[in-house]
Amino acid sequence: MAASDYTQRGGGTFCTVASIVGPLVPTANAVQITGLSFDNVDNRVVGMLAMIGSELVRVDGISGNTVTLGRGVGDTVPVRHEGGSKIWFFDTDVGTDKTEYFGSQAVAVKVLPRTLTKVVPIEASPPNNLVFNSRFIRPYPPAQVKVDAGSFATVVTLDAAKPSMTITWVGRNRVSQADQLVAFDEPSVTPEPGTTYRARLFTQAGVLKRTFDIGAAQTLTVERGVSALDLAAADAGDVPAYLLLDSMRDGYASFQALRIDFIIDTTGLGTPSGWGVAWGAAWG
Repeated sequence: MAASDYTQRGGGTFCTVASIVGPLVPTANAVQITGLSFDNVDNRVVGMLAMIGSELVRVDGISGNTVTLGRGVGDTVPVRHEGGSKIWFFDTDVGTDKTEYFGSQAVAVKVLPRTLTKVVPIEASPPNNLVFNSRFIRPYPPAQVKVDAGSFATVVTLDAAKPSMTITWVGRNRVSQADQLVAFDEPSVTPEPGTTYRARLFTQAGVLKRTFDIGAAQTLTVERGVSALDLAAADAGDVPAYLLLDSMRDGYASFQALRIDFIIDTTGLGTPSGWGVAWGAAWG
């Protein structure tokens, strides 16, 4: 698009930004920061909304260079962030063009930063092509996800001694939480009517092998034999795989899904012929 194709629609303010020191794992709630911009310490307030990558977080505490966080708030889930990732303390430092767009509409955007004396020329600003994806109407993802009553981030191995694992979670509600920042590890919120859950089984390479519609239940048992069959991995030794767990409502999937990695020891399982009777029976 040419510069003349753009129309100025709105503005906003700079937010405070910093870099995290070292990796931040999905289950950690504190991180050190460095390189705080503008020295805007006053712009970091307990209770405010911040963002690391695509994960929204709540600022629960500030002590020197250490920030305590509520992880995976809103429609996001906690994920790993590498050292050097930016944390944006944006909360109310946002802009809007006060225009309502359709769910799948594409919009070209250019940002023109302003200093005390000049504005970046529109020709010098790189274009940002945004495609809307009905994010506002999507159900919130499952929260407080646990594997065998422990951390979802612990990689479990299913073998002859441990042939199954049980995944549990609690609900969230985009409507009743509209003005609240509820962290991933906090208690259940009654979901929207019609909310169901699904799990998708993938190979380590990201190939979808099976989709399981769980319904309104908030638990899922994964069996070693059935999973090996789905992955077509008999007597292949240790086979890494993962599940993506998300919410569904009115045909919409949650904006993000939680990833659960696990390993299947397929030693001694033999050929998969005749296992079809067990399909689905161990998932519920």
